[in-house]
Amino acid sequence: MSSSKVTPYLCADGAAEAIDFYKKAFGAEELYRIPGEGGRLGHAEIKIGDSIVMLSDEWPEYAVLSPKTLKGNSVSFSVEVDDADAASAGPSTRAPVRKGRSRTSRMAGAAGSSTRSGTAGTS
Repeated sequence: MSSSKVTPYLCADGAAEAIDFYKKAFGAEELYRIPGEGGRLGHAEIKIGDSIVMLSDEWPEYAVLSPKTLKGNSVSFSVEVDDADAASAGPSTRAPVRKGRSRTSRMAGAAGSSTRSGTAGTS
C-alpha cells in the first residue's frame, strides 16, 4: 500500500488574522502566503508541529466560503502534544480563545479539550 497523508485546507473570513491566531495559539510557522485580488489572501501554508495546514480567504465567486458565511463549522483540529495539562492551560495566555470543552481523560490514556479562536470568521 502506498503512503498517503491528509492536509487540511481551511477558508476563513480574515485568513491573515487566522494565521496570526494559529501562530500565537499553536506556535504555527508561516511557510508562505500568496496575495489575491482585492486584498484577499489567495493561498497560504502554515506548519503546526509536523503538519501542514493550507488556508485562504473567502472566494464566493468560486464557492469557497468560510464558516462565518455558512453559519456553521464542520472542521476541527486534533493537536497531539507532549503535555496536555500545559497545552490546555496555555492557549488562553497566548491568543484570544474561547474555552470550549474542558480537559477530560480519554481512552488509551489520551486527554482532550477544546478551544475556539477569538478571531472573526475562524471559529
